[in-house]
Amino acid sequence: MKMSELWEILEKSFKGHEVKTKIIRYLFMHGVGLTEKGKFRCGDIEIPNNKIARALNVSSVTLSHTVKMILHDPTLAEIFLNLEPTYSMKGYIPKYNVLRIHLKREEDISKLISEIVPKFDNLVRLVVHLKPDNNLEVELILKTRSK
Repeated sequence: MKMSELWEILEKSFKGHEVKTKIIRYLFMHGVGLTEKGKFRCGDIEIPNNKIARALNVSSVTLSHTVKMILHDPTLAEIFLNLEPTYSMKGYIPKYNVLRIHLKREEDISKLISEIVPKFDNLVRLVVHLKPDNNLEVELILKTRSK
């Protein structure tokens, strides 16, 4: 499934629910998943619901309803039960030998991964960003060798 298709599923599932869309966008973009019991998690670390509600400036009731909607939909449940966190290297890039490539088209991702990435045996990290206008931006970060 393409990333744009995945995002389309998320957007359609919460169409007409502006606050709930804000919640799932936040969870998805930060890699905050759910446990089967409806608890928030970042990897294996559980995050209290009130911390998420406070970060998003939403009520805990709305947050709980959003979680219930996610877990009652098999497609959404599969996404959020398997969602894993990622990291950003924005602060790292200017200081060290790092190459940062931005891609705007999904077709370019497979070409990049199959043709360019195998040539590097260094740190490779692919980061997907959802921009405010709901367009995906893909960022490939390569740690390069020092001279």
